[in-house]
Amino acid sequence: MAVTGRLLLSDVVDERLRLELSLGARFLPVDPDAEVVVTPRHATEAPSAPDQFPLPPEDLWEWAYDYLELGEEHAGRLRAAVGRAGGAFDGPLLDFGCGTGRVMRWFLEEAREHEVWGVDLNDA
Repeated sequence: MAVTGRLLLSDVVDERLRLELSLGARFLPVDPDAEVVVTPRHATEAPSAPDQFPLPPEDLWEWAYDYLELGEEHAGRLRAAVGRAGGAFDGPLLDFGCGTGRVMRWFLEEAREHEVWGVDLNDA
């Protein structure tokens, strides 16, 4: 089962997501016993810095001895590689295999302008 995460949560995005999921249900098989993988926003304000997002439990930090610092470093490397290739993060962003969002949380600026999504096949 895929687990999704998102950095930018707003009423508009929540409503659009509900509509897209209801349309998708027409074409995709729906498992009535499936766990909910998309949840509505709970916070009243979006985090203003990457380190303000909730941290997952330490046992899910994946080999990262320094969860936040390594995530920031890897996000920087990703930005540099995309820049060297002449690309830019100027549209929707999908992090396939995002795990617990260690790298994705550092794309907060992009999430203020574009949709930023994370998907992982591991439901842990």
